[in-house]
Amino acid sequence: MLASGCGDSEASSWLEVEHDDAGDTTRVTATWTYRSNEVDVDLTLVTDYSGMDCVTTARLWVNDATSAPDTYRLEATECATLALTEEGDIVLRESPTGHDWSSESLRVDTGRSRLDLGPWTAAADGAITYRFTLSSSPCGSCDCPRLTRRAGSEESSLDLGRRCD
Repeated sequence: MLASGCGDSEASSWLEVEHDDAGDTTRVTATWTYRSNEVDVDLTLVTDYSGMDCVTTARLWVNDATSAPDTYRLEATECATLALTEEGDIVLRESPTGHDWSSESLRVDTGRSRLDLGPWTAAADGAITYRFTLSSSPCGSCDCPRLTRRAGSEESSLDLGRRCD
């Protein structure tokens, strides 16, 4: 998924919330970018709320210094499985964290083909530390990307489908 590399890097992120004129449809978009001498990464998560319907999609674009850019897409996924709230919270399997993840910088570990958001620790009694990881490990002749949410010692994952060349 990513090439090995190191060096100076910069990361940015933002959240955009759009409402239609009638106020019954909302699109929430979070974008994270990472730029370095070795790899550029753009990750976009979009949740569309429309009446009783709600779906989330995502796009990951990776451009390393040694090959053509790769684009990975998450097809429309029900919000009960994955959603982005207007407050920037990433909700995996209906478990909110209470944090604006769009304010976090994307960290890229090119050697392990891994992207991380967090850790972030809730400021409450018995605080839990949260982290989201997007990784792609080999499975046979394919790659098997996965989104993992860690909340303290608990882990929840969403398999994002096999990608074969």
